[in-house]
Amino acid sequence: MLTQRLRVARVFADALLQRRPTSRLARRVALVDCDLNRHMTNSRYPDYLDLGRWDLMLRSGAGLALLRARQKPVVVELNLRFRRELPYGAAFVLDSRLIALDGKAARFAQTFLVDDRVHAEATVTSLVLGGGRVVPPDVLAPFVVEPLHPEAPP
Repeated sequence: MLTQRLRVARVFADALLQRRPTSRLARRVALVDCDLNRHMTNSRYPDYLDLGRWDLMLRSGAGLALLRARQKPVVVELNLRFRRELPYGAAFVLDSRLIALDGKAARFAQTFLVDDRVHAEATVTSLVLGGGRVVPPDVLAPFVVEPLHPEAPP
């Protein structure tokens, strides 16, 4: 629990110092992230994905735009595809991007990379809440960017 809080604190500090439209978090698989086979356990991927989206929202300015509009994103769907394992000690980069808005949903693409090779990829769908109800995610429109792999469907 303390390790996760320290990771979040570091992400907040880094993101506030450096603005950009995408997030690229460099991390290393820690022993606490591993299962008995010494590779990252499936339950840790959503934790890192959450951290990547926090970094993206802070770094891009989208979080501030939501705060000003008194809105908040809520994850409603997470699609995660595993390609290769992330073994103990492996250095990886988590690339996070807001790639699409459609009606009421915002779609994020997040990719775990080792030396620019995809090890896992996720598509996260969020709704935006404002005043206790779902509202169009229009406030996020300026922050939409191209997917890392444009041939992949959003």
